[in-house]
Formats: sequence, C-alpha cells, structure tokens
Amino acid sequence: MLILFYLTGQMKRIRLIKLIKHNLKNISIGIVVGFADLFPGVSGGTILFLSGKYNNVIYSLNSIVRKVTLRKEISPRKIEYNLIITLLIGILLSVFIFTKLASFLFENYGNESRVFLIALMIFCSINLLIKLRKNRKLLVNIFLGLIIGLTSIFIPNIGKSDPVFYIIIISGLLSFGFMILPGISGSSILLILGTYESTVNSVNEMDLSYLLLFLSGGIAGFLTAIMLIKKILDQYKDEFRIIISGLIVGASIGLLYDLPKNSYLDLSLYLFFISGIILALILITLTNYFTRNESNQD
Repeated sequence: MLILFYLTGQMKRIRLIKLIKHNLKNISIGIVVGFADLFPGVSGGTILFLSGKYNNVIYSLNSIVRKVTLRKEISPRKIEYNLIITLLIGILLSVFIFTKLASFLFENYGNESRVFLIALMIFCSINLLIKLRKNRKLLVNIFLGLIIGLTSIFIPNIGKSDPVFYIIIISGLLSFGFMILPGISGSSILLILGTYESTVNSVNEMDLSYLLLFLSGGIAGFLTAIMLIKKILDQYKDEFRIIISGLIVGASIGLLYDLPKNSYLDLSLYLFFISGIILALILITLTNYFTRNESNQD
C-alpha cells in the first residue's frame, strides 16, 4: 500500500514538473514573439511558425472567435487554452520589458534608431521575397507593393508626435492584424504609419487613453485577421506577403527620404544602418537554421 502511494506521488510530481517545463517553454516563446513584434523585422508569427506552435495558435484562436462571435458550440479539445494563456503571459512580459529599451533609444538616438530599424525592415522583407521567388506573379506583386509604399514620400507623416484618435485606432487595427502573419511584422506597419515611437512611449509611460484606443483597434484587427486567415489568406497568402513586403521596402525608402537632409552626412547614421543589416542577416541565418531543423524533424 505504501509503495502504491509512493508511486502515485512520484507520478504526480513527474506530471507537475513536465507541466511546469511545458509552460515555461511556452512563456519563453511568448517573450521572443513579443520582442519580435516590438522591433520591426521578423514577425511574431514567424517565431510561432518556427516553434511549431503557429497552427495550434491559429486554430485555437479561430475556434474562440467563432465561439464568441457566432455563438457556436466548439469542442474544448479544439481550443488549447493553456497554450494561449502562457504565450500571452510571455508576450506581455516582453512588451513591458523591451519598450523601455525602445523608448530610451528613440529619446536619445532618434534618427539613428529609425535608420537601424529601416535597415532591419528592408533586409528581412527582401529575404521573404527571395523565399517566395518561385511565385508566378512575383514581379507584378512586388511592383504593386513598391508603388504603394513609395507613395508615403508624398503623404505627410500622419502619426506625428501626438497622433489623433482615429490614427491610433487604425495603427492598432493594422499592426495587430499583421502581427500574426509569418514574415510581416506589426511594428513595421507602425513605423510606416509614423506611430511607432508614440506607441512605444505610451506603453512605457502607461498612457491609458492612448493604449485603450490602440487596443480597441488592435482587438478588431486581430479578430478580423484570425477570421480572414482561414478563408482568404490561405488561398492568396504568398501573393499577399509579396505585396506587403514590397510595400515595406518602398515605405522604408520613403522613411529614409523623410530624414533631415543635413543628417545624410552623419557617419553614425551609416553605422546604425550597417548594424541593422548585420542584425537582419543574423536573424535570417537563425530563421533558416531553425526552419531546416523543423523540416528534418518532419
């Protein structure tokens, strides 16, 4: 009898240790996802894809959305609540930790930080385009994206230092909508809209009025993307990613054009641009490495 109690206790402890390890792993993935979505370049969706959690997250979130919005009965087996909660904990931890770093960089090295992130965006987008090079409409879609992106040169910076309420809502809608797509970073969209710095500062300073507007748009964008990804994006995912990647490259050129003209002679900007390229190459190398490992395991 004592042996039975002992074995039962040991089995419970083993299950508890496995559960703790599993949750810590998911929280760690969430931290990386949050970091990726905070800094333009590799998206959080890419991190989820590489970790093997992407499909689980999309199917679970899609089931939750259908259950809440359409009042449909969904089997509890289709929703991995533990995965969603632990990832969310990691993402929130990451956002509140690393926004202080981003806020510091923009406050003290504004132009340098923008140039660094622009380089990161351009080279990560080019890498995605290289991966999708076999798409039949590659050149047409790239050209379309570039033209849309380059129009940012002729459009005033809508974000400004103190964006109006509807710009904040639109920023949340678009950034949250894109953040779950592999290869496209939600923070890249914020940088293009001109609201990246104000959003980072609002999180760092806990500006509730800004955050509530941003989250209201973000929730709408996130729910819309979850519903669309199964219907539209599954059919035209590559074409969509090509257009957005071209848009990011074009808009990045526009952001460089918007820099103060006297800063073009500043050597530090070129050093930061090169640093952004180096980080992009490191991220691309790591992404390719983990992708190969995933393929070999399959």
